Amino acid sequence: SRAIYLNNLGLLYISIGRHREAIACLEQALQIWEQAGEKGRAGFATALNNLSEAYAGVGDMARSTALLLESLQLAENVPDREPSKYAMTLNNLAYGLGKYNREHEADSLYSKAASIVAEGIGRQNSTYVSILVNHATLCQATERFARCDQLMLEAQALQYDRLMGVAKFMSEEEMGQYLAHFSEQSSQPYSIAVRRPDVSGALADLCFQNAIINKGFIEETVLARLNRAHLDTTTSRQFDLLAGLRRKLAQEYALPVKSRDTAFVRY
Repeated sequence: SRAIYLNNLGLLYISIGRHREAIACLEQALQIWEQAGEKGRAGFATALNNLSEAYAGVGDMARSTALLLESLQLAENVPDREPSKYAMTLNNLAYGLGKYNREHEADSLYSKAASIVAEGIGRQNSTYVSILVNHATLCQATERFARCDQLMLEAQALQYDRLMGVAKFMSEEEMGQYLAHFSEQSSQPYSIAVRRPDVSGALADLCFQNAIINKGFIEETVLARLNRAHLDTTTSRQFDLLAGLRRKLAQEYALPVKSRDTAFVRY
């Protein structure tokens, strides 16, 4: 329908930072759904959530938070709601409230969101980890450093376990993408540490552990790719041929110019 098209277009505008165009599209989509009597549908609450993100992008946090509250109210009344989407609504509302220094309410929402995901999907889910990291960021901003460290330690442990569990099933391209994502996420403890007047031993250990994990995983990835290549007979032959050509080239360049094989060494 046109409403779904406008909602998707709004999301695209958000992804490229064109928040005002996103607002126009999303408000039209919501108007179409409301006129069709579909305000109670799950997608309406999601669209409100998207519109809230767009308003946050233009700096209107009051409107953003109001939309999140409306989205939450609708989401709570949707039968058979999807746990991850409902939890992300709570997560986004907590983020908005945190911007208004309403950290106690934000804390409660982050905890509720994490519990919903843990019970409905599992702690290994990436949504659960994202909620933990967002909650830790709030604790960092409000100088509750011990709680921040506790949340970051749990998030990083889950990320590492998940990485080790799925790495052996990945293609080379997937492995590279996942490693880049893991490296980005594992830099978060360091970003927190450099903004602190004093760094706890637990956070310092976590930063060091992440550095070692990243270094070791990169080395393991290189070795795994080489081993995988040699297990494939066709690829192994290509490696051997390449090595032979390199040796031949080195031998030819070691000879005087007039003695070199001109079919192999071009001038």
